[in-house]
Amino acid sequence: MAHPVAPRTASNVPKVLRTASYLWLASAILACIQPVIFLVTREASVLVVLVGGLFLLLFTVVQIRAALGLLRGQLWARVVLSILAVLAIGGVFSIVLTPLTVTVLILTIAGSVLMWMPASTGYMRQCGSSGDQAPARESQL
Repeated sequence: MAHPVAPRTASNVPKVLRTASYLWLASAILACIQPVIFLVTREASVLVVLVGGLFLLLFTVVQIRAALGLLRGQLWARVVLSILAVLAIGGVFSIVLTPLTVTVLILTIAGSVLMWMPASTGYMRQCGSSGDQAPARESQL
């Protein structure tokens, strides 16, 4: 007989994992501002901003989806965000470092560390081993 598992709600998501998710969301939102700043300050051409902005939009959608997946205990979300963090850290050497990009990088690194803390890992394991892979409703998180 399987043991009962408490429904996933915001109250039983570890604080460290909620914080990691919020940091990832903030990182995604702030990263979207960078192309606009480049366009307004004329530090890049419109074509460069549009092409870069499209790639950034794709990564942002994936990042937001995965950050919300963390709250649901979805294991794939942590893997995807870890890959995005490695790409962000590796890509920092090929972009212009501004206070905004440094802030985004700090948020990304902090979110990455927090989502691998023991409390986060325990919650992810609990959700992954519960056999209930149906996502929790947004209203519960």
